[in-house]
Amino acid sequence: MHLPHHEQHHLHRLSEVKRLYWSHTIAAFGSYLAIIFIPIYLLRIDFSLLQVFIFFALSGLFWSLCSPLAGRLIGRIGANRVLAIANLINVSFFILLVLLKDHSWLFYITAAVNGLESAFYMTAFRINFSKAKSPQKAGRQVGLMNALIMFSHGAAPVIGGLIAQGYGMSVVYAITIILGLVAIVPLLSGPEIVTRRPLDFSLLDLKKIRRDLLAAFGFTVNAAVDAVIWPLFISLIIVGYAGIGLVSSLIVFVSIAVSLYVGRREDKNGERPYITRGSTLMFTGSSLRLAASTASHVAGINTLTGIGSAYVYTPYFSRYYKHADEEPRLEYLTAIQAANGMR
Repeated sequence: MHLPHHEQHHLHRLSEVKRLYWSHTIAAFGSYLAIIFIPIYLLRIDFSLLQVFIFFALSGLFWSLCSPLAGRLIGRIGANRVLAIANLINVSFFILLVLLKDHSWLFYITAAVNGLESAFYMTAFRINFSKAKSPQKAGRQVGLMNALIMFSHGAAPVIGGLIAQGYGMSVVYAITIILGLVAIVPLLSGPEIVTRRPLDFSLLDLKKIRRDLLAAFGFTVNAAVDAVIWPLFISLIIVGYAGIGLVSSLIVFVSIAVSLYVGRREDKNGERPYITRGSTLMFTGSSLRLAASTASHVAGINTLTGIGSAYVYTPYFSRYYKHADEEPRLEYLTAIQAANGMR
């Protein structure tokens, strides 16, 4: 017997969420093996501190500029296929990083490819997940996704640091490339659930979503500090990839527990109290960074900001996905990703 259309659609959404859990976790784990070390790696292959900042600024610029291209491509071929393309772009990015050591002229190309990958991947992922999630259990699903990412964020750096310490960053990049290719497999195993249609920004009321755009910009500035400035600062205190990876991994299990807790509670209590509590913790941790002078200081600050992030990110993204359901999804999330790149 044929299932009714709404039941078939519900089953497709459930299977799509599972595919995204698998694919995003594998891709994130592979990337987090290396991401925290990229600014340090650039310094160690003789690029200046100014060039490191230019590298990530250019990546952000290309992220913003390429987000509309990603939105158009999603509307034409589907979000899963764009995610698969983004994983292939990410593979090329890490290959370029390996080549960059002996071919400095690839500097700008590598930065541009990094931005292109972020635009394609994050736009497609957000659109796909916002469509696939359950309206009744959005908080729990977002909490579980964030917990999986936090596990990757916590466990991968220490593993990547140990590998880099013993075998060099090229080996870390090679493992990242392999995991990026593996992450493509779940994406191609099911149907597309995002409606294919042309991108049309005239459907979007920019005045109505300006607060969301400002929030997205604010979050990406904080993420840029965590990804670039903070690892460079840690490297002045802690010598060696392994030590840097270890202090970046200490908070993982507490953050996972907090993220799962918040995901369950926010479905009942709403997002606002958790965003307020987490923002306070993150602000306190960020303020203390200037005073860090030992490895224990770094570990304590990472713990505080990690708990704050776990409180904030789950309700923030639940609210974000809720707004995506209320607005023209393709245009709204494409605009949000363009704002995310402006760091």
